Amino acid sequence: MRNIVLLLCIFVSACSDPKVEVDEYLTSNEGKLTVAMVGNVKISKSELDHTLAFYTSNPMADSNDSNDSKHKVLNQMIEDQVLYNKAIENGFHKSPEYLNNQRKLLAYEYKKHLQNKVGRNAKVSEQDAKRYYNSNIENYQTKAMYRLAIIKNPESKYSAKQLQVKASKLKPHEGFSHLAQYSQHFSSKNKGGLLPWIAENSRLPGIPNALLQKAEALEIGQVKQVKVKQDTYLIRLVSKRDAITKPFKELSYQLQSELLNKQKKKLLALYIEQSKEGIPIDIIEKNVSKPIQANTDKLVPPSFPVR
Repeated sequence: MRNIVLLLCIFVSACSDPKVEVDEYLTSNEGKLTVAMVGNVKISKSELDHTLAFYTSNPMADSNDSNDSKHKVLNQMIEDQVLYNKAIENGFHKSPEYLNNQRKLLAYEYKKHLQNKVGRNAKVSEQDAKRYYNSNIENYQTKAMYRLAIIKNPESKYSAKQLQVKASKLKPHEGFSHLAQYSQHFSSKNKGGLLPWIAENSRLPGIPNALLQKAEALEIGQVKQVKVKQDTYLIRLVSKRDAITKPFKELSYQLQSELLNKQKKKLLALYIEQSKEGIPIDIIEKNVSKPIQANTDKLVPPSFPVR
């Protein structure tokens, strides 16, 4: 915990500086080379290479011809620039949707920058993961389970006692096998009376809790007759699975990753909250809740063309 607090202080202190080092396109003379002109706008080689890196990382991209890929990406960049120019020319950069998206995009990119910065400061040790594992051990345990077979209100030439004796001679995994044909529990009678696997102290829809409680005390293959109100049941314990705890060794890397992500979110959330404190924010509630009365005919849902 002390380490997390220290990291929070370090990160907030580091991010307090308004100057942000951003990787720019033009890092070399080669990067400054012009690969295309769209009107008076230049597209540099570094811009092309940067965009191409995202294209080639796409598993769906065709990597057979790198030169062809470059031209595909470049043509798309040229189309984007042409449409960008046209959008500005027609005043689309003043549309509400563009202005909202512009704010969201820049905030999103800056957030990614902060997340990378957080990643350099956040650290989680194996000991941290071990402490978390021990404190939350129940999350890594599989409960003990068992499986039951039943016959409800048997209608047969055999008495319930006789069916009980016959069933005890069957292999446990068979449940009640062919004897389940006499059962009035219709959803299980064609499955040897077998019910789904269930954890201890859990419940099954339509099955009296008294049966499940009795079953937990049975031995594998043991058959017992139980009466619940007006119904007579034969129950048989088919199988059991012991509770299992996943060893820390198998979870160590996963837990460290999870804790690291949690730590990053805490650091980023703290930075955002402290950034808010440094900026006057005043919500004019009366204007927020004020009913819209004017120009409603000009309002359109987001993602639709602005009229």
